[in-house]
Amino acid sequence: MRTVPLGEVVEFRSGVGFPLRMQGRSSGRFPFAKVGDISSIARAGASEISGAGNYIDRDDVVELRARTIPPGATLFAKIGEAIRQNYRVIAGVEMLLDNNCMAAIPDDSVMDYRYLFEMLKTIDLYRYASSTTVPSLRKSDLEGIQVPLPPIADQIRIAAILHSVNVAVRLNRRLLVDHTSLVASALHRLVGQEVARVSFSSLILEGPTNGIYLPATKYGSGTPILRIDGFDAAGTFGAKPWRRVEVERTDLEKFGLRDGDIVVNRVNALSHLGKSAVISELPELSVYESNMMRMRLDETRVNPVFVAHWLNSSSAKKQVLSRAKKAVNQASINQSDVRSLLVPDVDKARQDLFAREVAQIRRSMFQVNERSVLLKELLSSLRSRAFSGQL
Repeated sequence: MRTVPLGEVVEFRSGVGFPLRMQGRSSGRFPFAKVGDISSIARAGASEISGAGNYIDRDDVVELRARTIPPGATLFAKIGEAIRQNYRVIAGVEMLLDNNCMAAIPDDSVMDYRYLFEMLKTIDLYRYASSTTVPSLRKSDLEGIQVPLPPIADQIRIAAILHSVNVAVRLNRRLLVDHTSLVASALHRLVGQEVARVSFSSLILEGPTNGIYLPATKYGSGTPILRIDGFDAAGTFGAKPWRRVEVERTDLEKFGLRDGDIVVNRVNALSHLGKSAVISELPELSVYESNMMRMRLDETRVNPVFVAHWLNSSSAKKQVLSRAKKAVNQASINQSDVRSLLVPDVDKARQDLFAREVAQIRRSMFQVNERSVLLKELLSSLRSRAFSGQL
């Protein structure tokens, strides 16, 4: 397949400075996008941006001596650590960018705009950033990147195939969000109204106990260890296998996990502090790392599934944050903080009903997660073939 430097088929256009006096308008002729606007659209799984947090009018464009960005351009961050995120979106309307962003505008006589977008998503632009205190992208460096350039009819066909799989990935991601919302709704029905509360300490039979700390030299083989990235803010465990560590027999007994255990993140950024999960159906004996606590509950009085989901709720989060000890870039809670939490005093039978409902939702989520993995693998394979002349 023929390759060309990007500069032959694409115009790279930087954004412009955005004076404070022009910011803050919620309407106008042109959206004025910042890095945050691009990132929020990309994180949501969308590919096109047609609005922004700020707007300006044509007179402002003239005053700024700016050139607008046409629809179809691929937008991305050009300064700072945001480059590393490698977010890309397509301009859905004529717009402007601030000077932390850049647009790749295709020559539509030789390059399809969606083909350019899909291709740029496969290129790690951080590799081309200047190695200074604040990394940045220069047009001259980007213009020299060699890219495949099939006939435009093939570009349109390739982009359509990749777009269709991307749509499937996005719809599947939305299903996961919907499932998470179902759990949140079920919890709200259970504790949304005013209910009495009991001290968490009265429900705990054992713990909280901080996890095991092991040096990096102990990692590689042995016993699976649950790390803080092993589950998300909703308490859902990821599909990625846990790392393994060499653990002494006495530590296996002390830090082992079993069904019904609750693990709580005790050290993290405020946004993730206190995130929790309930252990269930581990395939083998496992341990947990030191930035978590483990506790075992009186299951005659409380259902661990209910407790774990309540701990991840906004109500519990407020209590956790009120007890947090803040430091540079992170915060922490201790065992006494956790024991002092006030948990909704809900009838055990209703908790058990909630747990069964969650189990049904989780089974459906598992199927959606499996489909997500397959779709992402398919997309990766198609991209590899697409830009090597095999699709």
